[in-house]
Amino acid sequence: MLPPDCLPSVPASRTRGARGPRLARRVAPALTQVLLVALLACQEDAGSPTGPEPTPALDVTPAGVLSFRQVSAGNGLSSDGHACGVTTDDRAYCWGANLWGQLGIGTSTGPEDCGNPCSTRPVAVLGGLRFRHVSVGSRFTCGITRDDRAYCWGRNFEGQLGDGTQTMRLTPVAVAGTRRF
Repeated sequence: MLPPDCLPSVPASRTRGARGPRLARRVAPALTQVLLVALLACQEDAGSPTGPEPTPALDVTPAGVLSFRQVSAGNGLSSDGHACGVTTDDRAYCWGANLWGQLGIGTSTGPEDCGNPCSTRPVAVLGGLRFRHVSVGSRFTCGITRDDRAYCWGRNFEGQLGDGTQTMRLTPVAVAGTRRF
């Protein structure tokens, strides 16, 4: 049960009249998203009757602790669907599918199993690099560091990582050359 201060209220004067139903249909999609976010935030404040969740093997950070200034999301195919973001302290985190190492965590076998290797929470990209921006592709990820260098990781069968190979990379590797981005 949600606390009373988490329940939305709509003034009665806003729901009456001929224009009300049409206006409601136009703003319902946006309001639905806002209410969902508000309700989820309120649920986090409520205590859980169950015990604490088990600690995962990798350093998985609860999403509520991180503050992202940039996020990139890929498509929803089971082996492709992943997202990555850069936090306000310039660290890259990824979550979603990891069949091709596109999370940059040093493995393509986890940390969880969602039918395919995956992570349902943000996990830190290995390598200690500080990023300005990340962008996800189909089964791979690339990012630009604070010193304007490009790094990529994940599937590389077509050479899309730019490191001069066709080798899958499980952690960030520098794009070949001296070019700054």
